Amino acid sequence: MTEESLRETVSRLTRIDAEQITSSTTLTGSLGGSLGFAKLDAALRSRFGVSNPAIYTAATYGELCSILGLGALALAAADSPAEAAPAIAPITVPGAGNGIRIGVDVESITAMHTAADYREDEFYKNTFTPREIAYAVLQSLPPASFAAMWCAKEALRKADPALAQTPWQRMEVTHDAQGRPSLMVDGQQVAGSLSLSHTDEIAFAVFASAPPPAPPRPSPSPAIVLPRGRAKTGAMLLAALALLISIAAFAVAWLHH
Repeated sequence: MTEESLRETVSRLTRIDAEQITSSTTLTGSLGGSLGFAKLDAALRSRFGVSNPAIYTAATYGELCSILGLGALALAAADSPAEAAPAIAPITVPGAGNGIRIGVDVESITAMHTAADYREDEFYKNTFTPREIAYAVLQSLPPASFAAMWCAKEALRKADPALAQTPWQRMEVTHDAQGRPSLMVDGQQVAGSLSLSHTDEIAFAVFASAPPPAPPRPSPSPAIVLPRGRAKTGAMLLAALALLISIAAFAVAWLHH
C-alpha cells in the first residue's frame, strides 16, 4: 500500500477529491462516524491486507498516514503537536450501581449501500458473519436489516468498553425461532437483552447487559439453645462475675483513696 493508493481509497469513501486531501483533512466528519471507519477498515483489509484497529482513532488524514506509517504525511502528523483534550469530570449517575450497562446506537439506512452480492462485498463480508448476511438478504429490505445489526454491535461495544476493539465478525446478531434477537461474541451468548427497530430511514438498537449474579448471602448461624437448667446456671454465673468485677473496682478505688 502506498500513500497514493490510501489517498484514493479515502477519496472514494469520503467523496472528497484526492487532490484536496491534505494531512489536516478531518476524517471523523468526512467518513461519517464509526460506520465510515468500518468501511475504511474493510477496504484496507480487502485491497491491501492491512488490519489495524488504531485507524478508528485517526482524526485526520495525516494521523491515518502516521498510524499506517506512510510517507511524509506520516512524519508531518508525528511532528505536529497534539492538542490536549480538556479534562472532563466523570459523571456519577445515582442508582447506577446495580451492574446493568446500556448501549444505544442509531444509524441511517442509506449509509448501508446496496450490493450486487453481499457475500462478496468488501464491507459486508468484513463486518458481518455469513449467517448474518444470509439472514439479511432474505428480508424485504436488506440494508435496513444490516443497519439494525450494525447498531446492535455498536450498542454492545458501548455497553461493554472491554469490547471496543473487538473485530466486527467476532460479534454476531442471532435470532431465535420467534425472531427475537440476541448477541454472541466468539460463539458465546452475551447475557443481556437486545432490542432492534427501524423505519424506512433509520435503524435503532438498544442493548442492556444483565447484572452479574449477586454473591450468595452467608446463612445465619443457628442460635444455640441451652436447656432450661443450663440457661439458668449460666445466668447465675454471669451475675456472679459482674458482682465480683464491681467489688474489685470498689476495692481499687478505696485503696487509691
